[in-house]
Amino acid sequence: MTYFFYDSVEEAERVEAEVEKLAEELKKTAQRLGAYDHRHAAGIQLMKKIYEFFGNKAPRFPMYAYTSKGPFLLEQSEWDNISKYGAEILLKNRVSPERERLEIKGDIVIAKSRRSWLAWGKLRSREFFWDLWPNAAVAVVFFFLGKWFS
Repeated sequence: MTYFFYDSVEEAERVEAEVEKLAEELKKTAQRLGAYDHRHAAGIQLMKKIYEFFGNKAPRFPMYAYTSKGPFLLEQSEWDNISKYGAEILLKNRVSPERERLEIKGDIVIAKSRRSWLAWGKLRSREFFWDLWPNAAVAVVFFFLGKWFS
């Protein structure tokens, strides 16, 4: 999702090109320093093992790729794997530690509610009622028609 909007297409293209140039410079610097070695992306391998442990499904709990340099250094296949394994992206130093903690706690509550029959019932009962209502109304009409004609 794009969060930055510009006054013109030309301005957007100029900014995107400049950011892309900086990202390339960062990759080259990381390669020169030995930080671009994808063996250091051990967290993605851990995510894979967790994913496999849960029968090639995302785990029932929140899992995060917690990174500050990832947006610049990870390859597309690594981003694809993070998504495949069911992880969310949590960028370091984006918000305060307290806000991060709050986001994680909220994600835990959401994950627990997905496994709760009570929560599922609350979310689905209204939908179920409205799906059932037309069929029930038709059944009642036929019931009374049957009584009336017999």
